[in-house]
Amino acid sequence: MTVVFFSLFIVAIGIISLLQINEIANPLTDDIPDKINDLKETTGMNADAQFIRYYDEILTQSARNYAFTMDKKWEERYRQTEPLLDVKIKGAIDSGNKVVGHIFSNINEANTILVNLEYRAINLVNNGQHEDAIKILESEEYWNQKKIYELGLREYASL
Repeated sequence: MTVVFFSLFIVAIGIISLLQINEIANPLTDDIPDKINDLKETTGMNADAQFIRYYDEILTQSARNYAFTMDKKWEERYRQTEPLLDVKIKGAIDSGNKVVGHIFSNINEANTILVNLEYRAINLVNNGQHEDAIKILESEEYWNQKKIYELGLREYASL
């Protein structure tokens, strides 16, 4: 009888210990990997947002520098960087959830308008009308789109 009681006692302690170990292991096997995946996704999106901001700045400065200096290196830099920005924005739209996709879709719309204005300015410089190009790059329409663009990135950052 003592052996049976002792055996049942050991089995009960084993079951209780196993249940406690499972409770301890659950966060290690479920919660933590989920949090790591969320962190990886967020970090990737944050990196994309920083690249978008960086490429946008390159485009803005290249278009402005070309309009003011008429140095062809700025046009070349603009033309090399513009597709990179487009790829990053489209990637951010595709990889985000609905809210993030909506934010980056708005950024993409503003970017499309900005790129069209900047290409118009570049073409004007190529036609010897750099003063008209500067007017485009300093216009209210241009800076309104820049504001939409920046507000979109800030909205994303606040998420």
